[in-house]
Amino acid sequence: MVASMPKRRAQGVFIPLCTALVLVYIGRRAAFIQVSAPSSLPTPAVNNDASASRSSTLRMFLPALLGSVQAVPAYAEKGVTEAWGTNLDGSPDDLHTGGVEWEDIVVGKGFPPVRGKLCAVEFVAKAFYREREVIVDDTAGKPRDYRFGVGQLLPGMDEGIRTMKTGGQRRLKIPGRLAFGDKAVPPAAGRPQLPPMTPLEVTVKLMFVPGYDDDPNDEPTFR
Repeated sequence: MVASMPKRRAQGVFIPLCTALVLVYIGRRAAFIQVSAPSSLPTPAVNNDASASRSSTLRMFLPALLGSVQAVPAYAEKGVTEAWGTNLDGSPDDLHTGGVEWEDIVVGKGFPPVRGKLCAVEFVAKAFYREREVIVDDTAGKPRDYRFGVGQLLPGMDEGIRTMKTGGQRRLKIPGRLAFGDKAVPPAAGRPQLPPMTPLEVTVKLMFVPGYDDDPNDEPTFR
């Protein structure tokens, strides 16, 4: 009698446990059948309400989700300049050899610069020397006039603004050979001397192309 008590206790625990497991299995099976049942079978009104609720929720959030995807801004235009090949007189162009990385910040809608003609630009040119940012030149928001493409600007600046249009702003990464080349940049107030072949980063705005922007009958073309 004493020896049989543990067995009865074990049976008393085992049978309810089995029953509970069977009920759980039946409940899960019923839920599976309910979810995977064909739509032609009648379903309780509660499920219809739940389906309607899910459908209305999807209808409410799907346009917002699609709108958020469409609202992602597109990447700006960017690229690398190519060699110009020849000068205006047809001789080989050994200055504009290509390799300036550019990225538009603002795309202009006016006229591009014309080789040999004046253009007005604003820019900030900086270099990184000994882990320090150095301002090489800054127009301080005042346009400067340069004759485009004939050596008045750094070759890398010429290349970088060639495909811009007035009103545009662009970021340039100019390799050292298209900046000051094998010449050192002399020291100035607040600026150390920079060694030859120092690359530059320039943020430039093309402000005006005299003789073209002021003619409403002229059509923008790259020259």
